[in-house]
Amino acid sequence: MNGKFSVFLVCEDLMFGASLPKNITYAQLVNVAMKKFNIGQEYDIVLSYYVGSNCVHIVDDDDMAFFLHQVLKGKSTVLHNIYIKKIEKVSKVNPSSSNTFAFDLNLIPEGYDDFGAQFVDNTYNHPITETYQYTEPVLSNDQIDHKWKNIGEKALLEGFRFRPRKSDRFRYDVVCRVEDCEWKIISPKAPDSMKWVVGKVNDIHTYDRTELYPDHPNATAKLLGHLLVPKMGDPSRVYKPKDTVNDISLAYNIDISYKKAWGGRNIALETLSGCPKNSFSQLPYFCYNLKLKNPGWVTHIETDDEDRFEMVFIAFGVAIRAFLDHLRPLIIIDAAHLKGTYLGTNMLAVGMDRNNQIVPLATGVSQGETGRSWTWFLTHLKECIGEVPDLAIISDRHLGIQQACQTVYPEAFHGFCCRHLMLNCKFGSSERIKALYWKACKCYTTDEFTHAFAQIERKSPEAHQKLLDAGVRFWSRAYCTGKRYNYMTSNSAESINNLTRHVRRSPISMLMEYYRGLVQEWFCAHAGDLSDWASAKVKDKVFKSANWMVKAIEHRWIYEVDDRRKKHIVKFRENKCTCRKWQLSGLPCGHAIAACRFQEMTSCNHLEKRWFRTTTLKATYQALIYPLGEYDSWELPTNLQVVKPLSMVKPQAGRPKNKDRIRSQGEEPRENSCQRFGSGAHTRGECSAPLPKNKKAKKRQMRATIDLQRLQQYPSGSSQGSQPSMSQSYHLDNMLTRQFRLDELREATQSFEWEDMFILYCQRASIEYFQLAGEINKVCMRVYLMNRERGYFVDELQTAAAQFLPKKMAEFSNEILTKDDIKLQELRILARELELRGREIDLFIEKIKGLLPW
Repeated sequence: MNGKFSVFLVCEDLMFGASLPKNITYAQLVNVAMKKFNIGQEYDIVLSYYVGSNCVHIVDDDDMAFFLHQVLKGKSTVLHNIYIKKIEKVSKVNPSSSNTFAFDLNLIPEGYDDFGAQFVDNTYNHPITETYQYTEPVLSNDQIDHKWKNIGEKALLEGFRFRPRKSDRFRYDVVCRVEDCEWKIISPKAPDSMKWVVGKVNDIHTYDRTELYPDHPNATAKLLGHLLVPKMGDPSRVYKPKDTVNDISLAYNIDISYKKAWGGRNIALETLSGCPKNSFSQLPYFCYNLKLKNPGWVTHIETDDEDRFEMVFIAFGVAIRAFLDHLRPLIIIDAAHLKGTYLGTNMLAVGMDRNNQIVPLATGVSQGETGRSWTWFLTHLKECIGEVPDLAIISDRHLGIQQACQTVYPEAFHGFCCRHLMLNCKFGSSERIKALYWKACKCYTTDEFTHAFAQIERKSPEAHQKLLDAGVRFWSRAYCTGKRYNYMTSNSAESINNLTRHVRRSPISMLMEYYRGLVQEWFCAHAGDLSDWASAKVKDKVFKSANWMVKAIEHRWIYEVDDRRKKHIVKFRENKCTCRKWQLSGLPCGHAIAACRFQEMTSCNHLEKRWFRTTTLKATYQALIYPLGEYDSWELPTNLQVVKPLSMVKPQAGRPKNKDRIRSQGEEPRENSCQRFGSGAHTRGECSAPLPKNKKAKKRQMRATIDLQRLQQYPSGSSQGSQPSMSQSYHLDNMLTRQFRLDELREATQSFEWEDMFILYCQRASIEYFQLAGEINKVCMRVYLMNRERGYFVDELQTAAAQFLPKKMAEFSNEILTKDDIKLQELRILARELELRGREIDLFIEKIKGLLPW
């Protein structure tokens, strides 16, 4: 039901199901539990639940909010259990005292803030010594080491210090650090039990507590870790040590060091995620229960001769089935470094669905990114998917990946990530060379590629040679020996690595569980209505090809299409076009769509590959993924393999290096700047300036500001010895107008420093002309369709009214159609004029570059 959630209430041998409101408080939950199990007023109850193997108690509304977050944060179908324990109410030994005080090592003091504590009055009116007898111990077996927790928190709240007077297996006594102070707490262990109880409490301090404790000695990292557990329950939240220092200062009025905050943070993470060392021994049970809950999932664990961990592989069964049945044969692989206690490498393989969305296929962990680890990973992946026709693998240029692809998939096409290659080639800050590089990467035909690659050679011979050494067929679209399906980078896998950048600090079993939950969440979210990326691409091509000229070579099979730039041949028998866009992307190109329109077809959906169909997209996310549940509910067979932690390498002496992403070879640091105002002092996310009302005007102003800053950087290199004046006719703004004179433009290009700037602005003007012409062509297409429908209407009207007003009706209809035809012709002439202007500027750029004579 909406606004409610379901849990199991467990007390001794009884279990009840309950549907509770999402805004339930701690007091309301206690009342529900006491009514369910008919618990009398002579008992108190203790509520608890399990997070993994850790028992968490619910003692106030703050703990209740944390429990609700654990229940409602995912879409799991497994119900949580709330365990209820009855405790007889405490009876006092001293009945003559009217003041009572009950302090329990296991129950947190009343009134919690974000840390489970509020500021309380430091003065108490209690007898100096009170003794309590407990008929039922309150500390469970797994909380033996936490007997000091509430005493330490009490010391932080009330501003005093204590020290252990006696600490052994049977007794834990603490006294005040101030001499002659009679404050003390005596905690013996219950007979015949591993539980601890409070024996005697003297809660009166016999000194004036005016001392200051800048660094409280009882605020240990272990105590801080337990106080930070509610804060760090959400793994997606970035909670830094400096945040811990500030929050502890606000909550307890004490100052702690950064080192102590870091230690407390690590202990809190270990409490929530488990011990990294024990996580390796838990890994076989995790994999066993994962395959038990989700049939079809594949797991492999590799160990050495001493049973020490080496590698793990997990293939998501639902994603593998979707890849084989519904996705394009494309796999993008990448690796990321682990950041926890045990270092290693997280390997990942993803696919792409019809909507251009990421589908994780498999993941794994190894001790390092080597040829052996990648070969092992891809070998097990091949066992899941087999030999896939026309398979393409996209990755960076890591030698281990190249070796693994040649060994495991020798017949598949292995392409390099163009962005990683660009960073390796050291293009520097030249945006011109980078633009030429991406143009060469994305060219479909060899003629276009040769022209762009020759320009790179003239601008940067060193970068040109590095691109040749890398192998043109690995990164260029024109010369690739297979199909790379228009994916030029490995950004899809990099996006997953960015998503797991904080989770990669967790133990290995928690990391694998995160991937399982991520796949479960994505499959559930994508199963609904989705935006159709492929249909939008085809629709855009339909508008662009509206006025292309088509000539038939062989009816129904071969056509020649003129796209106003070049002429291409479309062959429907082979599903090919000489532009190569249809073959490489899987979606019909504009030439094929124009040929379909010439044949008077109403749809071109039959030309796209099967993985782009709407039915395929719906079938991709039909499978379900189930969670593993709590650790106590797992099946623990005794015949599973033993996995020990990998051997720790002695850390190198000195200060540890920064944990930021390691840059690729030749990659230069990127300077952040505000995209809204062009300032380098801050980024757009940190910008505090108000949003501009006219965004287009503000963008033009920002672009002009950046251009002026660039102009000031160029030294005077002309024969006159000074930079051109802004009032001259060849100012950059006036260069793009139609009234420029050829002699003035030649003067502007005499200085070598001005040539690239001028070419850049001319290209921008050319692009604007062609874009405007394309928009006008779209309008022409709409007007043409409207005229055709209106013509049908006029024909019917003429037929119906021929016997009444034949002459006037004919004149009226001809006048309507003539006016619309004239308007349509004017729009087409305007679009053609803009195209010619853009072509004139392109020819002028070629003349400036020296490719054409003046």
